[in-house]
Amino acid sequence: MTRHERTLARRYARAVMDLAFERGTDTARQAKTDLAALAAAVVRHRELRAALEDPRVRPESRRAVVLAVAEKMGLGPLVRGLAALLAERDRILLIPALSEACTAEFGARQGIVSARATGAVPLPAQQHEALQAALGRVSGLEVELESRVDPDVIGGLRVKMGDTIYDGTVRAHLAALRRRLASGR
Repeated sequence: MTRHERTLARRYARAVMDLAFERGTDTARQAKTDLAALAAAVVRHRELRAALEDPRVRPESRRAVVLAVAEKMGLGPLVRGLAALLAERDRILLIPALSEACTAEFGARQGIVSARATGAVPLPAQQHEALQAALGRVSGLEVELESRVDPDVIGGLRVKMGDTIYDGTVRAHLAALRRRLASGR
């Protein structure tokens, strides 16, 4: 995804959350949930994604497909309208990035920040809670922490919170050591 597409997704997210919060927090929460479901469908179903990506498919047809999918999924009117607009403007593939941006925007307005911890092994519950509390103290916000396992992480932990990455992996420590040795310090 290009920087321009991420910027567009954030702009749409702000606009959607503005409209949703005008209608109430429950509407905003529902819009966030609906967008996440639609994004998962676009990512998960190859046939749907192929139809939406195909340049030969006219915008009206994309719109009809997206509205049919949204209707079948039982998505609310705000997200159905947004999906139709994105299809008409040939921006429907922004939905996954838009979903992430809406989640972040919703969280920011509610004083919540999302964070992701990635390690070589699953994070035990006690460490998960301790890390979540520490991130909360650092950010001054409530933290929703998601833990992931990545076999490429040799050891340690990499945490992404907003635009900040805390890299405590073995690979990062070895790279820092390599730089210090190369610089003669």
